[in-house]
Amino acid sequence: MLNNAGKKQKCVLAVDDTKLMRHLVSRIFIRGGHRVVEAENGKLGLEKAIKEHPDLIVMDVNMPVLNGIQALKILRQNSQLNHIPVIMLTSEQDIATVSEILTLGITDYIVKDNVAEIENRLENYLNLM
Repeated sequence: MLNNAGKKQKCVLAVDDTKLMRHLVSRIFIRGGHRVVEAENGKLGLEKAIKEHPDLIVMDVNMPVLNGIQALKILRQNSQLNHIPVIMLTSEQDIATVSEILTLGITDYIVKDNVAEIENRLENYLNLM
């Protein structure tokens, strides 16, 4: 299926325990003509990643059940999913945590402190998809 830019429609997985952040991510990618699947924690995010094989995952760090770091470690160990680009979208700014996330091979790290910045940075990924 083609999106509104004439490109093949991609699937984006938005994983965040905050409905507002999932909605923000969804709105950006749906507006770009892509399909979005949502999950409210890392465990459900992994289940949906296995089922959907998304083209991009946007994930929070601090979530209940299974946090983003735990989910990312499991994702990177799965040979069918470890190639998927992951953008960490979080309020976490602790240097040790950020360093750990970066060593796990993420595509980008966006701090949740500015909605306009989040929108601009995520919209940049629309052009790459």
